[in-house]
Amino acid sequence: MAVLKGLSEEPIKSINIEGDTLKDLLDYLKNKESPKVRSRLFNEDGSLHSDIIIFINGKDYNLIGGLNTKIKDGDEIVILPTVHGG
Repeated sequence: MAVLKGLSEEPIKSINIEGDTLKDLLDYLKNKESPKVRSRLFNEDGSLHSDIIIFINGKDYNLIGGLNTKIKDGDEIVILPTVHGG
């Protein structure tokens, strides 16, 4: 989270999106966020980088519906880039 926080021009605390799925939120971020954040989250083809983990209310989005997971007002979405090292 600190990695993304450092890339963003301003912290994102609450945003309004059209739509109601995680995919809608990610599409919003692709189109509205800074280029640095976009390049950290997404591949050139627009797909999510494989090292990104997303939690919705503490649950891995892959386990609760994937990109089609419904989100609603008040949900906490945490986007974490994993850090690899050796």
